[in-house]
Parts: sequence; structure tokens; C-alpha cells
Amino acid sequence: MAAGARALWLRVYRAAIFTGIVVMIHRGPPPVDPDLAMGVSLDAVREYFPSAAGIGARLEEHGGHFVLDAGRNQLGFVVATSPDSDDIVGYSGPNNVLVAFGADGKALGISVLSSGDTEEHVAEVLADERFMEAFDGKTWEEIQSLGRGRVDGVSGATLTSLAIAEGIIRRVAGSAPSLRFPNPLTLEDARAIFPAAEALGEGGEVFDSTGARLGTLLSSAPHSDSLIGYSGPSEVLVGVTGEKDEIVGIAIRDTYDTEKYVGYVRDEVGFIELFNGKALADVAGFDLEQNGVEGVSGATMTSMTVARAVLALAEEVSGGGSAMQSRDQSWGARPIGSRGIGTVLVVLFGLLMAFTRLRGVRKLRIAFQLVLVGYLGLVNGDLISQALLVGWAENGMAWSFAPGLLLLVAAALLVPLLAGKQVYCHQLCPHGAAQQLLKNRLPKRWRWSVPPRLAVLLRAVPFLLLLLVVVVAVRQLAFNLVSIEPFDAYLFRVAGWASIVIAVTGLVASMFVPMAYCRYGCPTGALLNFLWGGGVPGKFSRRDGLALVCLMLAIGLRATG
Repeated sequence: MAAGARALWLRVYRAAIFTGIVVMIHRGPPPVDPDLAMGVSLDAVREYFPSAAGIGARLEEHGGHFVLDAGRNQLGFVVATSPDSDDIVGYSGPNNVLVAFGADGKALGISVLSSGDTEEHVAEVLADERFMEAFDGKTWEEIQSLGRGRVDGVSGATLTSLAIAEGIIRRVAGSAPSLRFPNPLTLEDARAIFPAAEALGEGGEVFDSTGARLGTLLSSAPHSDSLIGYSGPSEVLVGVTGEKDEIVGIAIRDTYDTEKYVGYVRDEVGFIELFNGKALADVAGFDLEQNGVEGVSGATMTSMTVARAVLALAEEVSGGGSAMQSRDQSWGARPIGSRGIGTVLVVLFGLLMAFTRLRGVRKLRIAFQLVLVGYLGLVNGDLISQALLVGWAENGMAWSFAPGLLLLVAAALLVPLLAGKQVYCHQLCPHGAAQQLLKNRLPKRWRWSVPPRLAVLLRAVPFLLLLLVVVVAVRQLAFNLVSIEPFDAYLFRVAGWASIVIAVTGLVASMFVPMAYCRYGCPTGALLNFLWGGGVPGKFSRRDGLALVCLMLAIGLRATG
């Protein structure tokens, strides 16, 4: 085979391996069953109506379908929660649930027709008889009346179970309370925004010790329950006062998001006070990007989701819920923002250097490395990490929140495959640039050459870390991937000690051994070097074989999960 054709097939192989691992990590919705009739299969119906022979006409009253026996007699009726429940996301996706009602109008049971949620969480719900029988014996009207705190979730699968229950209630009632955040508002909640609060009345009205009204406390639930931050939704409290319902404060109450990132948002006073003084009706038409809202450094997805929760509440109160939805879906019309523009310009200049002789201009290269460390790293915090890649593989990419970072990731992943250049590690990584700046700063007598046998062992470290990433990601283990790399340290105000230690150790080591961390410690660099081919794109390398091992491991973990 000609060298060019061999190189092409190896690029296809590498892209396929990478894509396969992403597919194993991602928990998307299952394919539509072609045997479903009107959204419900006869086999599913027979679980509740053993003599069912067919599914009849649509019910005008409830929108479901009659279940008929062989003599065309009506045995009862069934409804499916989709599409009403399609936007109610559990742990990682929506659920379509069948609800069967007998001839007496009472529920016979529920079953999951299809789910975009994780298999483990759905299995936990199905195995919980208490939850699966929670609706049994209830009439249509009784299900309509279910509200906050009336349906208990399944321990270990809370988001999935409450999403299923919420979908059923919405399908029956036309709307649904928040089952993810069922706790009623308390006086302590009110004091988080109104410190002088002494009483909490109906509708969230807040009063002081003299009985004077201080304002009203509102919750974003359930209007924001389907807004997912880094790893889950958050309930946001909003305090308003005056005739125009001016916002006087917001607070994050309960959350399913990563507590570390939620803590960053809570501590960022400027962000918490972002909406203060604005009328609720004005916030309903607020465009976050046009007003320069770019989130909290180190917790962009969580903070922007908190802001969107406030908008969702404002839209609902103002009666314009569809407006927010249309804005969220029109990414192409959003302004990119100064932070995003800065990252885009840095990426484009890095690509220019990679493909021209500019990279050979020493002073220009050093100046650009300083920009990478100072601006892209310390100011923007835009670095590619395993935590970022896994998060996007699981939940989708940050199209609207971080377009500049999205371009950076696209350049890092696609350029090695399409153009055969490892552009990120060589031209765009702030931590790599910092090591370059420290290179050869010590006298030669202090530099150390790693013995060959030790070098072989050290080169295995990035691969072992990638295996760890695959296990954690596919099995969705409670392990913080941020702590295995140094990149979070560039967000030094919020960085964890593990990232700081790795960053400092790697930089110090690079003064004695050039590019020490890149060569012997970086799993993200190992991934990108695999896509690149190590500078020999037409040769099947050890990396290609190890990547196949990672894919087989991911498939095995998914199959046995």
C-alpha cells in the first residue's frame, strides 16, 4: 500500500477509535423502536391487559388510546408521556413512560418505554417497587393533584426517578410541579435574601417583625429544572420588591450540580448581584451575551445556568416562556463576547504560526507564549483537559457558553487528523508554553537526562491515566478528573491543591528535564499525540495499539455496566 493511502487509513482508524470511545461515554437517547404503534407497543400494553388484541382510537378527553380485546371491547386506556416529557431531563436524558388505566379509570401501573438516561439509573428505578407502584390505584384527577413533596425519589437514582414522576404529572395535568426540588420555601430561605425577614406568607410574601411587607421570594423550580449546568440543575431563589418587582437578590438553594463549581458561583459576589435593581419584566427580555454576561471563571457552565434559571423564572412570571426558549436555540444569532473573541484570536494566530514560518521567529514565539500563559491560561482559563473532554462527551458541547473554547478544542482534535500537525500541544497550550519559557534556564550541569529504562516507565504514566479516565467516564464514577492534571491551577483563585501541586511540580521538573510534564505526565497530550500519529502519520505505532486497548476497555465496561 502506498504511503499516502496508508496514512489516510490510519487517520480514519484514529478518528474511529476516538469516536468509539466518545460514543461509549455518551449517554444519548435510545433509537426509536420501529414496532411502536402510536408510541406504545402491544407487548407493553399486555403487561397490564393480558387479553389485549389491539390499540384503539385516540381519546379526545385524555389524549391516550383505548385498549381493545379480540371482540373490540374496551379494557381501559393508556397514555405515553412523550412528547410532553421530552424536555424533562433526568440524570442524562429524557424518558418516555407508559401509564395504563383500567376500565374503572384507576391507574394500573407505569413502565418505561424508552429512556435517554443511564441504564444504571433506570435499572435502579425499575427495581424500586415503592416508586413503580406510587401511581397505582390513582385516578386521572388524583394524579393531577399531586404536588411538591408528594412523590419520593429513588435513592441512588433521584434525578431519573423524579424526572419520570414529573413527566407523568405533566402529561396528566398539562403542567408539573418541581419534583427535583420539592421542599417548600422556609423562613431561612427568605433570610438569605431578606435578612430582616420574620415571617413567610402565602405566595412567598416576606414580612419583617412589624408585619411590614419586605418583598416576595420566588423559586426558579420547576421552570429551570431542565437547565443543566456542569452536571445537573439548580434551584435558584429570587427576591423581588416594589411595584415593579425589582430584584434585590438571588441565591442558589438546592442543586444537583458539582458542589465545587456551585461554591465558586456562591462566592462570586459580583455575579450574585448581577440582576439586582432590575425589574423582573425587564429580565424576561434580558440577553446574557449581549449584556456581556460571561459567567464565573472556573464555573462557566454552572454560573451561566444559574443566570438562565433567573431568566426562566422571569419569563414564566411575565408570561413569555417561549421567548427564552427561542433565544437559547438561536446560537448563531448570539454575540460571541469579548472573552470568546480573545480566545478565537489566540487560536487563529496559533494556527497561523503552526502553518507558516512565523513559528521560527524567536521573539515572536516568546511573545506569543507569554500571551498563552498570561491571557489564555491565567485570564481566560481556556485549557483543554480530560475533565472538559469527558464532560462534553457525556453532556454535549458548550455551543452557547464557550464558543472560543469550542474552537480551541476543534483545532486540537481536527488539525492533527486533517493536516497532520499537533497544533495544540506545540502552539496553543498555556502549560506547554510555560514549560517552553522555562526550558534551558538552568546551567547545563544542573540538567538531568532521564535514564532509558526509567523513561520507558514514565512514558506509561499518561496511558495509565487515560485508562483511569475511560473507567471513570464510562462507569460515571464519583471521581474528580480535574485533580489528575495541572490545568485547573491556572484558575488559581478556585483551583484545588491537587492541580496546583501537579502544575508546580511539572514546571519545576521541566527546568531540569525539558518539557517533563508533557513527555511523562500529560494524558491530554497523549490523546492528541495519538490523533497526530507522533509525527509519522503513515506508521502504525504503539499508541495506535494502546488506543485500541482503551476502546476495548470502554466497550467492555459499557457492556457489563
